[in-house]
Amino acid sequence: MSGEEQDEREAFRSALKAHLDGFAARGQTISLWWRDDDAIEPTPALDRMLALAKRYGVDIGLAVIPKGAGEALAERLRQEPHAVVLQHGWRHKNHQIKAEGEKAAELGTRRDMEEVLGELTMGREKLEGLFGEKFIPALVPPWNRISDAIAQAAPGIGLPGLSTFTSKVAMRPHRLQTHLDPIKWKENGRFIGWGSARRRFDEILEARSQDPSEPIGLLSHHLVMDDDHFAFFEDVLEITAAHPAAKWPPVRRLFAL
Repeated sequence: MSGEEQDEREAFRSALKAHLDGFAARGQTISLWWRDDDAIEPTPALDRMLALAKRYGVDIGLAVIPKGAGEALAERLRQEPHAVVLQHGWRHKNHQIKAEGEKAAELGTRRDMEEVLGELTMGREKLEGLFGEKFIPALVPPWNRISDAIAQAAPGIGLPGLSTFTSKVAMRPHRLQTHLDPIKWKENGRFIGWGSARRRFDEILEARSQDPSEPIGLLSHHLVMDDDHFAFFEDVLEITAAHPAAKWPPVRRLFAL
């Protein structure tokens, strides 16, 4: 890390601490939660991420792809008291049409409803069998996109929870959003940079100063993260886990499931 990057990192840390100090001075607290997508099997990157969650005593909601998941991941997570499992679609396959300008989605508008619900039911049953009480019946759509019809039908097949990525949705029971992803997907998945991370956190925390009720969701993708991404999560965890104005409730409690 260059000297300039180190200065930006320190500015990020200072800004986050200052925001939290402001919440404390006003007698407010914020809640945070962490979702990580695309888990299928144990990997060194997953181990590194789980070690962070364990070190700071915070839950991490792993969005597991059911079709590819197996006993190896289930056995690995049995050792992790802070790891819980969410359902990441069925197999993370795009069914939209790129040539027509449609963005990728597995649970989009091109699917037969009965086929989709059948796949999701198989996925739920598989994750329940593999992970038992660690499984939370919450759906995380691949690419964070889901048609209104599928979202409305999901509770009827035992998936009342829903999590995507945006603050621009109507909140409803059992919905838990993510808001900050430190990966720049259009630039080979590199870290967004400490300056951008600080500005995005500034915006989110300014909004929470008016209404701190919605938990702030951090989103990670361990399979594509490098040292900078991990440094970002470590800084956030180190600062927030020790600050009286921040709390990390259990993920199941936040979904109210």
